[in-house]
Amino acid sequence: MIFFFILLFLNFILFLNYKPISNFLNIYDKPSGLIKKHKIKVSLLGGYIFYFNFVFIFLSDFFFNLGNLNEIFEQSFESKVIFFINVQFIFFIAFVDDRINIKAITRLILLVFTCSMLVYSNSFSQLDYFKSHYFDTFYFNNSKFLLSVLILISIINILNFFDGANLQSGIFFNYVLVYFLLFDFNIIIIYFLIINNIFLFFNFKNKMFLGDFGVYVIAIFLSMFLMFYYRNFHDFKFENVFLLLFFPIIDFLRLIISRILKNKNPMYGDRNHIHHIAINKYKLYKYNLIMSIIYLLNLVGLYFNLFLLILLFNLIIYFYLIQIKFRLTKFL
Repeated sequence: MIFFFILLFLNFILFLNYKPISNFLNIYDKPSGLIKKHKIKVSLLGGYIFYFNFVFIFLSDFFFNLGNLNEIFEQSFESKVIFFINVQFIFFIAFVDDRINIKAITRLILLVFTCSMLVYSNSFSQLDYFKSHYFDTFYFNNSKFLLSVLILISIINILNFFDGANLQSGIFFNYVLVYFLLFDFNIIIIYFLIINNIFLFFNFKNKMFLGDFGVYVIAIFLSMFLMFYYRNFHDFKFENVFLLLFFPIIDFLRLIISRILKNKNPMYGDRNHIHHIAINKYKLYKYNLIMSIIYLLNLVGLYFNLFLLILLFNLIIYFYLIQIKFRLTKFL
């Protein structure tokens, strides 16, 4: 516990000194035409702070054997080391992309290679079976490697597509972390919940973004814990994962399909994401308020296993949010 208080203190120093640190590292997101319309350059230190915490917790567990990661890595020191080394390659892709904007196809090829190395060298990251509240369990056997790689790459890209408006990714991260706590009171989850809410304050003030780097860190973190809960908790099944990630998944699928139908590169950015459409019709704070209420209702529904009701509710809300006729915000 003392370790986490010390780490929190270090984080406060980083957050309070974000300007000189960002200037020294030269990590800013600058306005660039159609896609990035913020008026001033904004620090990308948020992603680096999440990375700092991710690395610090791993290394402290290596050298001081704190035991915080033993459940996830099945108490194997070797699996921790291999995982840590492999994820550095994935984070490096995001680091370079934030600086020079790697072409989408190049980024995808690099992700396939690095995620394949990660899954191949770590058995805990391989999805062995499908379990559901409504269907029989079955095992993937020979296809588990390819499927695991596909899922990991998908989560990274889905969350990257979903990031793009102040507070959106942070509120979503809060939602997932709180749901994790309903299954297991884990000190690491609580710690990242605190860090995320500090980041949300600076993001709200338009002082700090996550950037691709931060999104990749969060994607790896969530993938790690999603796999852990899926493997170790009987009631954490496919429907829980799908509905937890529902909005990023459905928006990703809509964007990919619509771009293909329009003969556009499916990985090329545009302003047709759910947050672009919603913010054009409503103010940013109203959109984030709506999403926060939806996530809260989803948590209640997931807690009581109301999966079909949640699915129907989320589908209705999603298509209302992206249609002009929606007028829910006149009541807010």
